[in-house]
Amino acid sequence: MLLRLLQPLARLRHHVHEIRRQRLGIEAQTRDSERRLKLLTDHVPVVIVYIDREHRYQFINATFEKWFGRSRKESMMQSIRDVLGEEAYQLREAYLQRAFQTSSRSSTTAWATIPAMHS
Repeated sequence: MLLRLLQPLARLRHHVHEIRRQRLGIEAQTRDSERRLKLLTDHVPVVIVYIDREHRYQFINATFEKWFGRSRKESMMQSIRDVLGEEAYQLREAYLQRAFQTSSRSSTTAWATIPAMHS
């Protein structure tokens, strides 16, 4: 009788182990994808950034660091206004507003080409 009660527990442990193994594999794939993306974007001579709807930097490539003299570490999750200053933000704000207005409300991404403006 006790053995019969423990069988579902053994199956559950197996499922938990399998889910954990799959999660670790997915995390490794994600890290590898992020590494490849960084490698590619860091070797193009253009600024590539991902900015969220609150106009905060979520991704910054190496060219951004070179052009603006700000490291990823100090710029990530910061607003454009805080990183580049009020004047530079004002020059870019209309492009950002237009990009997010034309994307769907449920979308978290929008594309904008902003003319080269070193701050």
